[in-house]
Amino acid sequence: MRHLDLKSGVPAVSRKKVSKRAAAAALASALVATLGASGGAMAQAKPPIPKENMVLVASVINTTNPYMISNINGAKALSKKLGIPLEIVNSE
Repeated sequence: MRHLDLKSGVPAVSRKKVSKRAAAAALASALVATLGASGGAMAQAKPPIPKENMVLVASVINTTNPYMISNINGAKALSKKLGIPLEIVNSE
């Protein structure tokens, strides 16, 4: 059951929840900063992969389901935008 702050009408949050959320946010920030620092160094060490060596692969259950058709159309659009060839894998 959620309680409302009587003055503001906003759901009340316990101090314990706030501290856990603050700790989680601090940990996430530290992790992002660490990964960002190391990822930047690694990205500079390796040259980018040429588009000629890439293939975009879309795996679908079938090609007749409207949901799968929309995935295929999205993959085609992305392939065209990026200039990377597309391969559709039909697992039917």
